[in-house]
Amino acid sequence: MHCSRTSVSCAWLVCLCALSSGCITQQTKTDGTFVSGGSGTYGTPAGDAAVAAKPKARKAQSYEPSSKLKLASAAFLEQRGARDEARQRYEELLAIDSKSTDAVLGLARLDQVAGRTAEAEAGFQRAVRMENASGRTLDSLGQFYVDQKRWTEAMATLQKATAAAPNEKGYRFHYAIALAKAGQINEAIPHLRSTVDPAAVHYNIGLILHERGDLNGAEEQFSQALIQNPRLQPAQQWLTDVRRERELEVANANRRQQATNVGNWEQADLQR
Repeated sequence: MHCSRTSVSCAWLVCLCALSSGCITQQTKTDGTFVSGGSGTYGTPAGDAAVAAKPKARKAQSYEPSSKLKLASAAFLEQRGARDEARQRYEELLAIDSKSTDAVLGLARLDQVAGRTAEAEAGFQRAVRMENASGRTLDSLGQFYVDQKRWTEAMATLQKATAAAPNEKGYRFHYAIALAKAGQINEAIPHLRSTVDPAAVHYNIGLILHERGDLNGAEEQFSQALIQNPRLQPAQQWLTDVRRERELEVANANRRQQATNVGNWEQADLQR
């Protein structure tokens, strides 16, 4: 009797569970799959209807980098020295944007580094025309002329760049360096003073004088730079190097003079 009541109670519990909305029952099929008796959150739905309801996978969409991304990639490769890859990126950018001055300038710089002087100059001049003689394009062309030591063209072009963008200190600095390298030191100094601090003025003039072979002038400028800024280590290093060069120059001059004197003495002895 006790067992019978227990069975009845169990049956009622099963029925109540089935009727309850919070429970999920499962029915196993003969093929081993099963069907969810609830919302389908648990278990794998079986049958063709369930398969048909499954959303289709989306096709992979092709990605085309933007012009800005192509330009950034090209500039990065150029800075890293990967010139062939950089050229390819700049050319790809021009293919989708024929008015990209940045791409034209990039290709001109690559031609310049590769020694293709005529192609580089043509590229820089094309960029100037594209932007109606903007400061940045004139500055790029002017620096190209500086690199070629074409001082007259460099000074004229960089002066135009400075006039086109008078508040751009970088262009004025490049103009000052071109003046100094062309031998117009006094004309360069005011432009340098408006772009860099006093110590840097003397330091840059010292570099140019050293490049021109004026060791005395270079030594004086590096000394003045250290007076303005005693912590300017590059100036101290250059001052040390210049003084060493001067000592070697004096020693070589003395040896040449001694050799000349010996030759004169020998010649005098022969004449006796």
